[in-house]
Amino acid sequence: MERLLTSDRLISYHRNRLDIKPYPKSELNIAYFNRKYDQYYTHLSSSEVEDSLKLKTLKEIYDDLQLGDEIFKYTVPFESLLLIIFNLLKTSKNDDIRLYTSMCFKQFCKINFSICIINNKGLLLELHSIFCDLNSDVKLYLIEGLIYYSEYREGKEIL
Repeated sequence: MERLLTSDRLISYHRNRLDIKPYPKSELNIAYFNRKYDQYYTHLSSSEVEDSLKLKTLKEIYDDLQLGDEIFKYTVPFESLLLIIFNLLKTSKNDDIRLYTSMCFKQFCKINFSICIINNKGLLLELHSIFCDLNSDVKLYLIEGLIYYSEYREGKEIL
């Protein structure tokens, strides 16, 4: 019967099924458009989430941050994600999570909008604890981010 349905009816048939298995909590369930940011926020802010799921989420965020318009979306409409990522950079005990958050921080420092938010929230004052990190790659990405940060006039004045 399914092969006789048109494509829109086939999609409707699969969406309205009642025997759908619940999505496992250990896997990353990515929504589309603006709902993905809410999904990322719940994965990163919850203390119940395992580190492996946070790491998967950070990898997805880093892949998104390769485009300039995505950096803009993470900083202006969804500013709370930037703050959560920065808090994970400071407080996480997992080396991989700190590595990916520092990579995300480097990407955030490439756009002036995110630099303004970093300035307004006073996040640069909290960087001294991260420079004492034992992982040299985290320090390297942090320094690269500050190099991007200093390319803008506001960044030079503050640094």
